[in-house]
Amino acid sequence: MMKQEKEQQKEKRYTLAIKVKQIGSDIEPSDVKWGNRQDYFSSSRSDVTKFRDIEGSTYRAFTNCVTYSGLSKKVRATRIKESLDYAQIERLCSFPCRANSVGTRYFILTHGRKYGAYNRGHNKAVFKLNPYIENDNFYNNALVIDLTELKTLFADAKEEWKKEKDVQTYIASNEKNVKTILRKSNRLGNAVKEANEKLERMEKQDAKTIFTEEDFNNYNLSKDRDFLKRLGSSYNATFKETYVDSIYESWEKIDSSRRKIEIYQNFITNTYSDYMNDDFDIKINDLLRARSYIESSHSEDNEYPKMKNHHIYNREKSQYEIIGVNHLPNLTMYAQSVEELGKIRAKIVEQRHKMTVKMLLFLKPIGDVILWGKN
Repeated sequence: MMKQEKEQQKEKRYTLAIKVKQIGSDIEPSDVKWGNRQDYFSSSRSDVTKFRDIEGSTYRAFTNCVTYSGLSKKVRATRIKESLDYAQIERLCSFPCRANSVGTRYFILTHGRKYGAYNRGHNKAVFKLNPYIENDNFYNNALVIDLTELKTLFADAKEEWKKEKDVQTYIASNEKNVKTILRKSNRLGNAVKEANEKLERMEKQDAKTIFTEEDFNNYNLSKDRDFLKRLGSSYNATFKETYVDSIYESWEKIDSSRRKIEIYQNFITNTYSDYMNDDFDIKINDLLRARSYIESSHSEDNEYPKMKNHHIYNREKSQYEIIGVNHLPNLTMYAQSVEELGKIRAKIVEQRHKMTVKMLLFLKPIGDVILWGKN
């Protein structure tokens, strides 16, 4: 009995929309559903002002309910379900409406573009059209929506629709959880490797960099390089003086000192990281939920879709591996790696502090803004 009712429901069709331009004028007999074309025009501001912005997808969904010329056609509920989600159709059913001359409750969807509905700014819901508006597209695109018929469709399909929505939400939530865990697991190894390399580079740079008084003088000269060169750009014939040597070779050693100091400084200030500073926290409940979902996707019932592991590509099969419980991280080993990363991070902070002090002692900055060493 249930199966028969479901099949009947699938076969049931609904007449939801028609284009205003296809409705007969008042000199012709009124349509039993859509009335006369004049029902949908008004110069009253309260009638023609939009009462809702709508998405382009909402307008396009109802173009599937009319023929190419704009006449009504009967459609199944699945046609609307393919274009709109549960929340969108529920929102449409809550729209206010007006009654035409034959009593049909309706509202109008339209937009001012010539070729298609794109974004919210061009699509609107109104009760009537302004006959004096200059943009003919609002008239040519105007779709009258039978709200009573739309509510009937929603009432017939909402229970099944809600179940499908809940299943989709459940699948999306669990897939996101699985992907988050796998992403963290795969990036953790890279993070440990990156952190070790960063610490090693910092230590090597610190060990090989020895600052001298000459470096300090050259660094100060380099900051005023353009200014000094302009001072010495011409020879003073009266005093037979050249004030500043502007030859490239003379400044090469100065530039070398500048680069030496700036490279060292970059190791202190550069905190850029691809992996090292990510959040690698994984909750046990999330891991258990991921395991349960993956097992369900591999069960005989195959209730949920299997997921592709985009971190593992099988070149022989030319496809990504399917995610299995074996791809989930071992929590003990994972925790050990997180702890190791934490220790390396702490060493990096310590090394950065050491290098910062070394730089400050070398440059000897003076002023109220220099806080280090005052306590």
